Amino acid sequence: MLDAGWVNTKTVSLWILPTGNAPACYRNDVAFCDNIFGDRPRWWGIARGVIFGEDRIWIFNSDLSTLTPYDKIGVPYTPGEWVHIALVHSNGMLHAYKNGVEVGSVASGTTQQPSNNARPVLHIGGVINNSARNWTYSGLVDAVKVWKIGMTASQVQQDMNQVLSGAEPDLEAYYRMSNGSGLILTDDSISTWDGTLYDGGNGVAPDGSPPLWITPGVD
Repeated sequence: MLDAGWVNTKTVSLWILPTGNAPACYRNDVAFCDNIFGDRPRWWGIARGVIFGEDRIWIFNSDLSTLTPYDKIGVPYTPGEWVHIALVHSNGMLHAYKNGVEVGSVASGTTQQPSNNARPVLHIGGVINNSARNWTYSGLVDAVKVWKIGMTASQVQQDMNQVLSGAEPDLEAYYRMSNGSGLILTDDSISTWDGTLYDGGNGVAPDGSPPLWITPGVD
């Protein structure tokens, strides 16, 4: 989905409203937290869960340059409240923003890639491998923007409440979550990277309801 430079330079901006209690991440590994946004191999993205007793929204990236498999930043949050989260990865650094304010950064290099040169698949709201390996996020998601630049703090602040035309330079994908019905998630950018909504799958039974479209009042 992203252009060739995405492994070193990218920004993801979104609004979320986490609900319920966050689960403990298996083995205290951020890749086994509930996926909010990220790739199917779970090498980078935004997740939610409890690691070593800390309940956080986690910004993470795996570059295999250290003894720890993931560089990560924990973002405090309050369940039941909307919060804007931004992941910025550029110039060998990973940055995390909450409501337009940087809360942490860590050195992090090139995002690792599949050894067979396959293109990772981006997921929003969860990754389901099978019934035992099910990392679905409990909560709401709105106004997801994917950029092929590493935004500055001022750009993150400007972007967080901005409704886009979809033709902005460096905008890779834009999901306003405004379809209102159906199982297609429209990319509102000119890239037209539309997504498919799933209820269960890969051995996980559906809960009997179609995906829920609401009017959150964020975007």
